[in-house]
Amino acid sequence: MSSHEVRNDLIALIARYLQASSSQIVQSVAALMPGQDYRSLPEPLRNAPVCAHLTAAETLFPSQGNAVAIASKFRELLPVLHWTADYPQHPVLKDAFGHAVIAASDAIVMGCNMLAARTDYPAHWHPAEEIYIPLSGSGARYWQESIGTHKTGSPGDIILHGARELHAMSTLDHPVLNVWIQYGAEPGGPAFFG
Repeated sequence: MSSHEVRNDLIALIARYLQASSSQIVQSVAALMPGQDYRSLPEPLRNAPVCAHLTAAETLFPSQGNAVAIASKFRELLPVLHWTADYPQHPVLKDAFGHAVIAASDAIVMGCNMLAARTDYPAHWHPAEEIYIPLSGSGARYWQESIGTHKTGSPGDIILHGARELHAMSTLDHPVLNVWIQYGAEPGGPAFFG
């Protein structure tokens, strides 16, 4: 199976998963996902420093529950993902955070990110709305302004960030790997701290 076929299968799996959500916002995003004209995947490049944590994050993928099928299909796509160090000048995040784009259209950008163990990703915002689905059972904690408290994420949780909403995450003893979907204004655009 080609990487494009695996990617398309993953998009379909995630869309079905989100469609089962009780949130109408999440369901509306799920309905948009299959009909997009997604651009080609970039050539694989796994040289972002955070890639050193991929194996540890992958060992925490679920073996039971709702997210197993997504994690299994995602595992097939891992070898062809192009990882980027988002903040190459940041003293901590340059080695501890990175992302890869899975699919991009004008309306939706879907990707994944990874945060190394014992790392805080500071509060930030972006114009796009965003859905996070943790894939690794790392015990990572997610904070968002609208809730005002930290929540421990589990594989398959659906975490919704509003447009321009401050949000952050932190890890304890294990790295976390999340799938994310951005939509609305400037999907895939820049993030701003604070």
